[in-house]
Amino acid sequence: GPSISCRLAAKEGNHEADVAHDGEKLLDYALGGGRWMPLPAGTVEEALSFLREAGIPSFGGITLAQYMNLLRRPSKGLTVTDRTEQSLSASVVATELRGKVPASFAGALYPYQRDGYRWLSYMARGGVGAVIADEMGLGKTVQVICLLIEAAEQRRGPALVVSPATLLENWRRELARFAPRLRLLVHSGSRRTGLPDELRRYDVVISSFDTTVGDISLLRNVQWGVVVVDEAQGIKNPDAKRTIQLKTLPRQCTIAVTGTPVENRLRDLWSITDLVVPSLLGSLREFERRHPNTTASAALLEPVVTPLILRRLISDVATDLPERINIPQALQMD
Repeated sequence: GPSISCRLAAKEGNHEADVAHDGEKLLDYALGGGRWMPLPAGTVEEALSFLREAGIPSFGGITLAQYMNLLRRPSKGLTVTDRTEQSLSASVVATELRGKVPASFAGALYPYQRDGYRWLSYMARGGVGAVIADEMGLGKTVQVICLLIEAAEQRRGPALVVSPATLLENWRRELARFAPRLRLLVHSGSRRTGLPDELRRYDVVISSFDTTVGDISLLRNVQWGVVVVDEAQGIKNPDAKRTIQLKTLPRQCTIAVTGTPVENRLRDLWSITDLVVPSLLGSLREFERRHPNTTASAALLEPVVTPLILRRLISDVATDLPERINIPQALQMD
């Protein structure tokens, strides 16, 4: 993954410089550009305490997960900013990662799909959720399936896939085709189980939004390794019951799958992001106060959410795809 370094700098007007270090500890001033900038009493102690609360022992190398954790923690006297320019962008990170596709994956991935799987794996291993927002037709499902295979092989716990009811059969068919070794359960219909232990026997459980909400007390009794929310624009309303209930599921990480992370308002983005990395953008009230629905606000949000959202366009990555083939698919009516 990317190499990220955390440093402490003092700023006065347009001048900025790293806080001085005597070889053993940080000092209470900064020197830069011929200026001496004393720090307010207790600033260094506050900064070190801030890092410890985020699970970081000291300044220096940190992981992406630790960086995201820093962003989530409010501090009166400290401001966390990304100075890496483009290096934390999901589209940049994805192309730099290495690793093999799981051997039990029964298919072949395009290069950009391998990049997408590696990025999802990198984010999940770091305990950070992710939003895969590739344009429709680029194969978001198979990239997620590779992640589900990896999670099962590494025994991270059962995975839960939540999707619109009309896509349950598609997920069942795709998993059966590309991941035939996974133990799969479609949790739907009148004969579905009411026992948490039954759900724990499977590698992947597929359920619809409505069934998940109706059985939320059952599903909360399982510690999920990965929760995948397909067509995640379905939770763009933060006040909707399904959105509130999904956020209560115990899970190690969340993957949101959507081609439209923002449909109408920036509030849509807050709702999806709050599921993937809770509290990253603050409370909804704070978010709407700081970020009105304007282009300028979107620009301010970009560096914060860019590490979490991987979006590729067909014109950018899939120039070698064959012409589209339409395959009629019979559906059983409810």
